[in-house]
Amino acid sequence: MKKLILSLFVISALFLSSCETDSTEDVSEVTVFAELSLLGDPIMFSPVGQPFADPGADASIGGASAPFETVSNVDTSTPGFYNVTYIATNDDGFQASANRQVIVYEDNGTIAGIYDGIRVGRDDGGLVLISQISADQFYISDLLAGWYEFGPNGYGPAYAWPATINVSGNSVTSPGASAGFGPAAISNGNINNSGPSTVITWDILLTDYNFGFPVQFTKITP
Repeated sequence: MKKLILSLFVISALFLSSCETDSTEDVSEVTVFAELSLLGDPIMFSPVGQPFADPGADASIGGASAPFETVSNVDTSTPGFYNVTYIATNDDGFQASANRQVIVYEDNGTIAGIYDGIRVGRDDGGLVLISQISADQFYISDLLAGWYEFGPNGYGPAYAWPATINVSGNSVTSPGASAGFGPAAISNGNINNSGPSTVITWDILLTDYNFGFPVQFTKITP
């Protein structure tokens, strides 16, 4: 009798288990993801000391307008590279995002401003920021004109060489800087104001490798 009861219990358990499994088979849920796009340019320039006019973004879910969150570290009191991120989230918690870079710059009649940097002969580099520290001393975001940070290999921010530069007339010198591949030094620094835009040039040397090349910075007007 005990064996019969035990057998019936096992059969019942197997039957219930089979029913539970069958009830969830082939069940799937559909989620509609948020879509988000920037309004305005992905890179924007903002003069130091002036409010940044953020054009925002468009967010939608299933074709309907949706709210989004804005996360920003823009500080318009200090020249620098900043980021604005827009985030939209659907009902199931899935997020979509879009990013904008904001460059806060000063243009005060000195060499301060935004420059298009290139490695001469390779014609590739990236945006470089110069801001004023004192009458003859300036901060530059990358001595290497963006070649390693933004160039064809795209090594990223760790391979920008931020430094101070000193200006005396049309001559530029620097104590150098260290990042990425190690220390770097400049020579033959020159400022040319004879054309439509200020052009700064020098030769860069990666001292650990005794390897160098000329770079050029052309000031741009946002």
